[in-house]
Amino acid sequence: MTYELGPAQPPEIGEEQLVESQPRVRALLVQRYEEIWDRVSVRINEDKEHERPVDPRILEIGLRVLKDEAVLYRLGRAAPVTEEEDDPTILGIDRAAMVAEQLSVLESKRQAAQASADAWHHGHSQDKEAA
Repeated sequence: MTYELGPAQPPEIGEEQLVESQPRVRALLVQRYEEIWDRVSVRINEDKEHERPVDPRILEIGLRVLKDEAVLYRLGRAAPVTEEEDDPTILGIDRAAMVAEQLSVLESKRQAAQASADAWHHGHSQDKEAA
């Protein structure tokens, strides 16, 4: 039996392992970001307490941590659309009737504003004729 000595091959990670590991790795990253933020916030608070200017490098580290956490939590994405059957607050609402009612209210406001503008214009033109 012969053994070959040579550089060890790192294990391959396939798509399936990546998908399975995502929640665990995401939690690990959040934990590490929180540790970094704890140290950054202590330093910022010490500087403020002693009335020293905050080190811009510390601020930059803090900003990067916040941005990276926001990406990790997907805060830049739009909220997912809730389906009617998943959200009891909108269950059974007749959306067409609700929109029609709102349009009716807006149309009556528009007509009232137009009537008011016409009346003002009519009164204003009579004042010019009398003068």
